[in-house]
Order: sequence, then C-alpha cells, then structure tokens
Amino acid sequence: LEVNTEPNTYSTEQAIIGKELKDQLFDALQSSGASDNELLIFECLADGIVKPDDIRATIGLTDSEFHNAWRRFKRKRDVIKQKIAANG
Repeated sequence: LEVNTEPNTYSTEQAIIGKELKDQLFDALQSSGASDNELLIFECLADGIVKPDDIRATIGLTDSEFHNAWRRFKRKRDVIKQKIAANG
C-alpha cells in the first residue's frame, strides 16, 4: 500500500481505511482508560496537529495539564503500537 502525502488526493478507499483505523485506535485508547485530555491529544494528532505547543493551544490546557496528559498518552500509545503490531 502506497502512502499518498498530497492533500486532497486520497482515494475513497484510503479515506475509509484511515477512518476505520482512527476509530479503532480511539476505541483502544478509551478501553485503556484514556482521559478526555488524552483523547483530545489523539484527535489533534489524527487531524495533523503535531507540535505539542499547537496541540496544547488547540485544546486549551495549561502547561502542566498538557504535560501530564501527554505523558499518560505516550505510555498508552506504546501499548497500542504493540497491539497493532501483534494484530497486523
């Protein structure tokens, strides 16, 4: 499967696969006990907002709230990566 990085040129199939994967990852985060802030961080990353300062500003957290949520999210992200690798 070739990854297309050009905006607005994704096929319908790629968009459906991307949405399904996003939904599965969101569900896995919820199942692992992710907080609302952690889920918002995931949503930002999934929407292409990747810089921590931009994520923090987008979801309106203080520095300490963001730092704590980011650390918890990173731990859950590693567990989810392992699950994805195990399940293909």
